[in-house]
This record gives sequence, C-alpha cells and structure tokens, in this order.
Amino acid sequence: IVAGDFNMPVDSALYGRYWSTWQNAFSIAGLGYGQTKFTRFFGIRIDHVLASREWQVLTARVGPNLGGDHRPLIVDLQRR
Repeated sequence: IVAGDFNMPVDSALYGRYWSTWQNAFSIAGLGYGQTKFTRFFGIRIDHVLASREWQVLTARVGPNLGGDHRPLIVDLQRR
C-alpha cells in the first residue's frame, strides 16, 4: 500500500509511467471527481491511495475539509 500527496493526477505521464500497475483506490471505488487539493480557482485529485493486487478495494471517498488545502482520502481495503 502506498498513500500520499503525489502532486500529479492519474492522467499524468509520470503517474502512468511509475504507478499505473498499482490499483488506485479512488479510480476503482470512488464517485465523482475525487478532488483532494483545492486552490481559489479549481480542485484536482493529486492525493492517492494505491494498493497491490493482493488487496481488494472496498470503498474510497474524499473526507471533509479539515482546514487545509488538501482533503483526506478514506479507503477501506481487504486482503484477498
């Protein structure tokens, strides 16, 4: 499991090159855009929870605004 602020969306060339073989929890089980980083003008999903194939992604959602410029990802995983 790898989680954190990647500073890149899933359609980034660098993301595709280094991380595309991992399961992206929000891409699998999330709804909507999954915006985790906010500026005055837009939101984008640059925070990710990735899991190897030995994990099953059950749920993924963006958590509440906790006062920062990023929102948390809340993910439920189950070992296969």
